[in-house]
Amino acid sequence: MTVSGRKTAETPQIDVSSLDLSTTVGHIVKLYTEQLPGRPVSARVVQAGEGVMSVGRGGGDALVDNLIHNQGVVVRFGYKGEEISVAARLKKCMGGQVNLFLGGRAVPLSRRRFVRLDRPCSVKLAVLPASGVNYKTLSRLRWLQAESFNLSSGGLLLDLSSALESNTTILMNVEYKSPHLPPLVLGQVKHNFPCEPGHFRTGVEFIVREDKEKFTAKAPATVLPPVVFDYTSAGRNRFNESLLVAMQDDEYKE
Repeated sequence: MTVSGRKTAETPQIDVSSLDLSTTVGHIVKLYTEQLPGRPVSARVVQAGEGVMSVGRGGGDALVDNLIHNQGVVVRFGYKGEEISVAARLKKCMGGQVNLFLGGRAVPLSRRRFVRLDRPCSVKLAVLPASGVNYKTLSRLRWLQAESFNLSSGGLLLDLSSALESNTTILMNVEYKSPHLPPLVLGQVKHNFPCEPGHFRTGVEFIVREDKEKFTAKAPATVLPPVVFDYTSAGRNRFNESLLVAMQDDEYKE
């Protein structure tokens, strides 16, 4: 995927055809669906091979019976000590068995703390001054429009026209619809480098409520909008799971 002609950074992926899926038989997998957002469905693998997993209710939960036929899902399972996820098409069969026709690429989740969605988003941001923030300076912040190369529950990669120093704190509104991402979040610049004339790739980490004391010396919590601290570690995990489902959508659009 490209953004204005610039290629995004790619999430490490594995060719599903290289996996020995027979090793998953008898083990529990988790299914993530838009039908049940934020609620993974557990199921036991009864047969697997050639890009197809068959799961039944044994060892899983009754929600398998309620899954809609022919929907896209994300399958998450352990493989040789590593957790991976892969997009799949769910097909229900007679007798209650469910077949999962896996897509061609699997994402090794253990290689990244958070799943990264290679999809651009519009972002409005304001840089907090290094000298500190009070009510007067907060009302005078200059808001800029930018675009991200990708998005994860842990942060994003921005395309900016000027460089920002590492550890710079910014306020952001990310135009990505999710009940798990507040309309305004606090972020910290982790890295910044030029990619072409007039463009800088800037990695920003979202700041969760549990870590706010590390970043509020220059921007006291009593001054900042309360909504920026609605993003919690638990919410970040739920957002990460929802991005797994979004990755499934992209898999079937290609």
